[in-house]
Amino acid sequence: MNRPRHFPLFRYGITFVMALAMALTVDRSGASELYPRVEKLTSAGTNIVGEQIVYPAGAPAKVTAVIVTLKPGEDTGWHKHAVPLFGYILEGELTVDYGTHGTRVYRSGDSLLEAMTVAHSGVNTGTGIMRVLAVFMGAEGVPNAVPVNLQAPDNAVSALKVALQARLAVMIDVARYKWNNKIAIENLEREAVVLAATVERATREGLPLELARSAVSAQIEAAKMIQRSLFARWTREEAGRFEDAPDLQSDLRPKLLTLTGDLVASLKAARRHLGRCDTHNRLQVSDEALSGFPNAWRVAVAGVLAEHPVCAEQ
Repeated sequence: MNRPRHFPLFRYGITFVMALAMALTVDRSGASELYPRVEKLTSAGTNIVGEQIVYPAGAPAKVTAVIVTLKPGEDTGWHKHAVPLFGYILEGELTVDYGTHGTRVYRSGDSLLEAMTVAHSGVNTGTGIMRVLAVFMGAEGVPNAVPVNLQAPDNAVSALKVALQARLAVMIDVARYKWNNKIAIENLEREAVVLAATVERATREGLPLELARSAVSAQIEAAKMIQRSLFARWTREEAGRFEDAPDLQSDLRPKLLTLTGDLVASLKAARRHLGRCDTHNRLQVSDEALSGFPNAWRVAVAGVLAEHPVCAEQ
């Protein structure tokens, strides 16, 4: 009586398992060569337009991850973000307009830390769908995205006020750097270069020459007033060195360049509303960071209101 022949089948089964194991091993090895175990996509303390990454305060943290899909030609609309946002392009091509900060094109595999207070709009400029993974590092009750109408009076004036405050607030760190390095507050040669370059940029963006010159000159004067006030205080207090002061060349000047662009853009958007009394009233009060420099703030505001020193009720 012949017995069933099990051994060859068993032997073939063992051979198959061994071959599969070898194949999986090869696949893993190949994958490790193609894809590193850890691949850094981004690591920075500032976003794509140079803003410092700042997390919402005063509310429980809330992380939201979404995938946004746009058809060819479809856009996001103009908006801002109240929270930091990391984006990763999964598929397609996305072109983002940052206003005076220029336009950038992102394609599959690109990552970014998106602008927050700078208004921007993205459009699918590819031939197929565009999909982007968006991760918001937010907080309960804080909107991840806020639509922006650049022509609305409230938004335009608010943006101008924010731009004025942001640029002047940096002068506190500028003063700390100069104090540490015993650098004079006034540098007429440097001021002339900044004035000329910024006025040229502002007129290129469509602002009248006299308004551009008035606004920029006022910002320079207000900046020096803040620094003089701080130097006088530190002299009285016999202050020492500020160990955490940012570097003027590598940190502060690039930031000021970005903030100056914001100021130019916001002044252009708000110009048509600057003759209104409600606009004048809103611009008279600075934020808490600048509350100790009321005279500097008045000078800065007067510079942007040069065309309308006296308001008119609407």
